[in-house]
Amino acid sequence: MIAEQQDKILRIEGKPPKRILLVGGLGASRYLYKQLQGRFGNVVQPKRAWSAVARGAVIKVLRGSFSPNDLVTATDPRLTQLLLRLPEVDERISRLSYGVESGIPITRAYPPLDRVVDRTSVDPDGGQVVWRMKWYLRQVGSPTTKTSGSPPFSCLT
Repeated sequence: MIAEQQDKILRIEGKPPKRILLVGGLGASRYLYKQLQGRFGNVVQPKRAWSAVARGAVIKVLRGSFSPNDLVTATDPRLTQLLLRLPEVDERISRLSYGVESGIPITRAYPPLDRVVDRTSVDPDGGQVVWRMKWYLRQVGSPTTKTSGSPPFSCLT
């Protein structure tokens, strides 16, 4: 299929494409990249290939360098106007929840220990700990703050 597309570009433009850009979910495949690079040699794979198309569309809109023809070729002006009203994305729902379970000394546990629900154990120093999740990103709901960056992590050796 890629060879057919290259031939079509060569026929229309009179020269081969400069690059093959891998985007989308499958575009992130290292196997696909290696296979195509071995065959064609001019393959480019963005770091975040899965979202490259969406990010490119947003950048184009933000730069104001788009025209109605870029978005739709519909003959119905109502459809064109509908597609030109781009919604503002102000939050995103995660597919998964991300967190870390850690043992907290019972004396510092908040909310206080509930022996019916909480799992407890003894730490190496002999103290009682309760196991709690520290959620960094939850699947349901939306983030309460719009901050960027990484949550604080510590490495104990």
